[in-house]
Amino acid sequence: MTRIFKSVTLALVAIVATAVPAMAQDFPVIVNSANSTADLSAVVAAKLFLKQSPKFPNGTAAQPADRAKVSDDDVIAYVKGNPGAIG
Repeated sequence: MTRIFKSVTLALVAIVATAVPAMAQDFPVIVNSANSTADLSAVVAAKLFLKQSPKFPNGTAAQPADRAKVSDDDVIAYVKGNPGAIG
């Protein structure tokens, strides 16, 4: 029983280890030109998009665009029209 459990566990670890790099993707992030944030790490950007952080590092309230439901042109227009937007 223990041997089977170890084998299944190792198989699952191998599947997860190969799947994680495939899920990571680079994508452009834009902010409104009025936003004075000079540098934004991937971790901070993720927290802003996931609404885990309500503000940019400079204190500006974050207004993340829902990139999944709109076109790139819609995201650009949203970001241009909202000083706290991130898209």
